[in-house]
Amino acid sequence: MRHLLLIGFLSLLLSDPAAAQIVTVSHQPDGSVVVTQKKFTYSFRPPADWHEGRWGENIPPAYFPRKDSAVDKTIQISADSNDKSIRRVRNVVELVASEVEQIRLHDPQVRYELIGTLKIADGTAIPLYSFRWKDTQGLAAYADEKRTIIDLSLSCPSAEAVQANRAVFEQFVASYRFISPPAPAKRR
Repeated sequence: MRHLLLIGFLSLLLSDPAAAQIVTVSHQPDGSVVVTQKKFTYSFRPPADWHEGRWGENIPPAYFPRKDSAVDKTIQISADSNDKSIRRVRNVVELVASEVEQIRLHDPQVRYELIGTLKIADGTAIPLYSFRWKDTQGLAAYADEKRTIIDLSLSCPSAEAVQANRAVFEQFVASYRFISPPAPAKRR
């Protein structure tokens, strides 16, 4: 449970405060989810039979596996945004360095390692990192868009849980699609 509180705290700490001001989530008939934040819209298909939860009203949803009739909140898959201008980064490498610097304040042993790439819905390969801090391990894939970087992540309590959920995470990443910046409001 401690690592869940840490994940929630770090989600709030590392999330983009301006983009997190307005979040709308729309569930589509095909099972996909469309997330619209202040400056852009993206979609993904959450894992089948996983429970949707929220860390806060203006935070995109996270997904937790169901085990029998209970929800296992020690494992989480999520997607979140990082506005480049607010985070003061130009690319994924700078974002990861910034995240490591922030997490290191709470855990000097934090580890992020580039381990490969995964393909998203349009066929683009995006970098895949493994991470470990305190009692949390996982995978993070970063889609570098024009003005934002979308962080698709799997957080687990152990390396075994990461391996057991890796295929589900890879399907989640493969379903990710950047839709667009929202259309400007019409002036009257």
